[in-house]
Amino acid sequence: MNRLQFSNFIFTCLPVVYSAFFLSIFCGLRVMSSTCEGVILGLTLLLALLDKGHFIKSRKSNYFVIGCIVFYFLQLLALLYTSDISVGIVQIEVKITLLFIPVSLYYSPYLTEKFRNQLMPNYVTLMALVMLFCFCKAALKYRVSHDNSVFFYYSLVAPLGHHAIQFSIFAFIGFIYLMERLRKRSFFINRFFHFFTLVYFIFFIILLDSKMVIIFSIISILIYIGLSIKKGFFKRRLILFFILCISILAMLFITNNPVSNRFKDLSNGVNVIETNQFNPGDYFNGIQFRLLQWKLVKEILTEHSAWIAGVSPGDAQHLLDKKYISLNMYVGDEGRKSHGFLGYNTHNEFLESTLQNGLIGLFVFLVICAGFIQMLVNNNDIEFWLIGTLILFYCFLESVFQTQYGVLLFTFFPMFLYCCSRKDPDGKPSISGS
Repeated sequence: MNRLQFSNFIFTCLPVVYSAFFLSIFCGLRVMSSTCEGVILGLTLLLALLDKGHFIKSRKSNYFVIGCIVFYFLQLLALLYTSDISVGIVQIEVKITLLFIPVSLYYSPYLTEKFRNQLMPNYVTLMALVMLFCFCKAALKYRVSHDNSVFFYYSLVAPLGHHAIQFSIFAFIGFIYLMERLRKRSFFINRFFHFFTLVYFIFFIILLDSKMVIIFSIISILIYIGLSIKKGFFKRRLILFFILCISILAMLFITNNPVSNRFKDLSNGVNVIETNQFNPGDYFNGIQFRLLQWKLVKEILTEHSAWIAGVSPGDAQHLLDKKYISLNMYVGDEGRKSHGFLGYNTHNEFLESTLQNGLIGLFVFLVICAGFIQMLVNNNDIEFWLIGTLILFYCFLESVFQTQYGVLLFTFFPMFLYCCSRKDPDGKPSISGS
């Protein structure tokens, strides 16, 4: 087999590898996801060996890629001053995606618009099937318990061991792809099935019950309606689709159900900023808990004189747990096998980076975000803007680098959408990717 035949074989395998990668993400098969990451990196390196000139010249410096690499090496350096090396090594293993994904995708010659159009229907189909599996499992539970909460939020994706908000963002990516194809009048199978799939995805986004993703979905529908009306496409159908979505949302918020309860929950709870002692029974909603983290991170960094380099990824969670205990917050019940707030991170990647790696870590993470925004500006694509903005906003609500799929969500999809914006003039893959 000569070089050209070998490269063509690799190009043939790539859609299969990426589809397996998507399936592993949706199903929560973490070992399979890690394996696919390694295979993608390996294939990129093989293609680089086949065409060294393209590998060297194909890309300019990118702050996002550079920032991810530097941030990862900060985790390695933190091993020099951590008091818990074992936890520090676990953090390094979780964050290895910061090296694999940006390098694999940014220097890949095959990521073109044609490749994305070939791959994304597989993404939507696999996501739809996995969501259907979750719904069927919930229906079986409902037959036994008659508890409608099994259809919502974490309970819905519990069979996969998934993070409900991350899963809803994966669903949002598929939803935006369908909206973009609708805007371009490129239907998924046919017009009727395309609209049905759109309703199917927005239905599951509502069930997954992430306030952030629901709000972004409404904004996205409004934006696409505006763009489509401007061009004169599907004016009537899109307005009817929007009215349908708003009617469903209005009914949800008016009635008493898990979705409306999570929005109403934001107005309940205790005052956390000025309180120095709590009762184990005190309740914190999402906003209050995150506000408390600002106070705790400041105290920890000051007490340990760690503003410059942080307390290390190995020690950060242990020190947070000590704060929860000292504040008399609920720390679990051995009889119920509950850990309470123990193990809860800062739920904000800006805060988490500062706590673990100090102002140096915060600066590097800001460089990564600057590179992210630079890609958005250079790409100038509405699909990438909507998905990218949601992912950046998510960093204010979750410590994305603390879980494998959080890191993957933050690195893979921005790089994939950005790199796939390239055109493929002759419509055929080659070693040089042009």
